[in-house]
Amino acid sequence: MIIFKNGNFIDETNATISIYDRGFLYGDSIFETIRVYNGRPFAWEQHIKRLSDGLGFLKYPTELKKQISLESALHLISINNISNGILKINVSRGISPRGYCIPKTQAPNVIMSTFHPNVIEELYWWRLSISPIKIFSLDPLNQLKTGCKLNQVLAKTEAEEAGFNDALFTNEKDEITETSMANFFWIKNDRIFTPPITGGLLPGITRSIVINICIQNGLLITEKSGNINDISIIDAAFLTSSSLGIIGVDSICGVPLKRHPIISLLYEKYCHLLNQYTQT
Repeated sequence: MIIFKNGNFIDETNATISIYDRGFLYGDSIFETIRVYNGRPFAWEQHIKRLSDGLGFLKYPTELKKQISLESALHLISINNISNGILKINVSRGISPRGYCIPKTQAPNVIMSTFHPNVIEELYWWRLSISPIKIFSLDPLNQLKTGCKLNQVLAKTEAEEAGFNDALFTNEKDEITETSMANFFWIKNDRIFTPPITGGLLPGITRSIVINICIQNGLLITEKSGNINDISIIDAAFLTSSSLGIIGVDSICGVPLKRHPIISLLYEKYCHLLNQYTQT
């Protein structure tokens, strides 16, 4: 497999990072995961906008963004023969003297890589647990895909060890935020709800796309905080993720949920948009 590193296309066996890279030492890095469909990265502009905003917030050099081009991404996808898969963009701060303070002179590493994962080609239904890990709603890093994801690592691992597919997080107010790898939506009386970004969650690209699909198709959708104790009274739920699209929720902590037709409709509309976008 070929990867893109700092402007060059090289074999993955020659792609190395220093043990003194700040991404390795402190998690001082940021990334994007982009769905590739029909050989094209889906929602490229939205992903790059979020990545650029994150780089600015984390005080990375502004000229760094020039390395991350659609032309380079398409070339990498082509030479690796990726028709349906994942494009990953990772940016780390690079090597610096010891200490947390951002160095005045930075030499970041920009990596793009592709994968042939088990991309979901049908509507799957997942079993969710509730993680005991709390998310602090005012933490600005919740809105960035940084390289420090230990909460997500632990929550996902503990969920799978207990026989679930993923785990829901709650914040300090016991409000539902998201799962370890996806945004969360629920349905009550044919109305769709999703937690607001201010609750402490990632502004997901697919989340935004699905909200727009709802609006365009006359479906009632509201950004609303939901207490974890309200789980027992919802009718149905689903997740959104760039790599997996839309996933139905079969149950939460063993409590079964309805396989609502709205979820199937949204999945159909999303797949149509995915195909339409990548054909243009």
